[in-house]
Order: sequence, then structure tokens, then C-alpha cells
Amino acid sequence: MSMIVKGEKGQVALILVLAATVAGTLVMSLADRSTRSLRTQTLDIEKVKALKGAESGVEQALLNGGSVELTNLADGVNFSAEYVNEGTNGVASEVIEPGDVFDVLVDGSESSLTSLRIYFSSEGSLAALKVSDYRADGSIGEYLVNSYGFDGNSGRALVNNFSDTVDGTGFNFKDVDFDSRGAVDVNADIVAGPTTKLLRIMVLYSASKIGVQPIGGDLPDQQVVISSIGSYSVSNDVSVKKRLELKKEMEKIPSVFDKVLYSKSRLIQ
Repeated sequence: MSMIVKGEKGQVALILVLAATVAGTLVMSLADRSTRSLRTQTLDIEKVKALKGAESGVEQALLNGGSVELTNLADGVNFSAEYVNEGTNGVASEVIEPGDVFDVLVDGSESSLTSLRIYFSSEGSLAALKVSDYRADGSIGEYLVNSYGFDGNSGRALVNNFSDTVDGTGFNFKDVDFDSRGAVDVNADIVAGPTTKLLRIMVLYSASKIGVQPIGGDLPDQQVVISSIGSYSVSNDVSVKKRLELKKEMEKIPSVFDKVLYSKSRLIQ
């Protein structure tokens, strides 16, 4: 028959207390982790619902062609959207890679518009531009193309014959710093014809942002900016919000069709 002395009883009790403490800690940790996981999943669902609301705002603004007042959907989701036309007083592009083009819609400009200043070489190295001015004479149904070449590197311009005048003193336009600037004369007066319909600017040699500033009159709208906010109401005091912004350029003729439209030819596959 075994006997447990008083000291041994105390050790057993202490071990049991420690074991209970560890078990309790594990249970609390698992419960806290489960609670946080559940809250994360709930928050993800709330964010998705708010995002769906913002997407609905963009779609509704595009459908209406204008801003959208606060609109309530089912299940606590609502949205609103702001629709703004931009570009009448000039535009600045994102970075354009060599070989890519940036189009400026001129058709529909104020008849007093006389020229466009074109800013380039914004990323630290000197780019060059090939600019095509597409004109149409509606009275006789003819298309004309005026071509220009601007190069911020004067030594290189002697070789590639990009001989149109370039200013290289540095400029700031639309909060973007540019190294170079050229200018293209345009005709927006439909009476005087042929009128400029589109300016197509191709970037060469080095990536650059492009800035275009109208002189003498405003351009037509160049792009639409839609800012949509969707929200999901968690409670009377708390809601999850998501914001989407869409920039959509006005309809322009894809460059692949240039040779067809302006040479009276046709595409052959």
C-alpha cells in the first residue's frame, strides 16, 4: 500500500493548477483567434459589398452620361458618383512608351483655336515626337495629313531630320515638369476648311509624358472622369466605404485605320 506524504500532495496540486492555467490560456487564445478570424471574414464581406456598390455607381454614371445622386440598394448598400468632363483647357498624359501614341481630339474645338503647344521629355531623358495633324475638307470629301517632327536632342535631330522648332528651356504644365516644347498650327474654323479633326502624337526614343495646351480657344472635352463611392452600412454609426475612379477618353479613331481613312484605300487581311 503506497502512501502520499503531505509535500507530494502539494506538488500534485501545483501541477494540476499549472495544467489548468495552460489549458485555459490555450482555450482563450483559440477563442480569440476564432473571433478575429470571424471578424476578418465579416470585414472582407463588408468590403466586397461596398466595392460592388462603387462599381454600380460607375456603371450608372456611364449609362446616364452624368453624375448619380445617392442611391440605395438592397442589403444596406448604397452609392453615389460624380461625372466630370475634362481637357478643354489642355491635357497631360501618363507616361507613354516609345512607339505608342497619344491622341488629341480637335474636332469640335472653338473656331478661334489657332495652335497647340506640345510638351514632352518629362522623365529625365530626351524624347522625340512624330506628330500627325489629320484634316478633312467636307466640301470635297478629301483628307489631308500634315506631319511634324520634334526632337529635344539637337544633335540627334541633325541625323533624323526632325527639324521642327523645339524650345528646350524647361516648362511646367498641369503640374508636370517638361524639358521641351513644340507647337503645331491647327484649323478649327469649319468655314475656312480643311479643318483639323485629330492630332496623333507618337513618342520615340524615350518614354515621356505628353502635355497639350490649346492656344486661342478651347478644345472639346478630352476625357470623362467618374468618381464613385460605394458603402455598406454595418450599423447606424459604422459603415465600410470603397472608392473607384474611372478615366474614359472620348471616342477616337484607332490608329490601325489611319491608312484606310486618310488614303481612300481599304484593309486587306
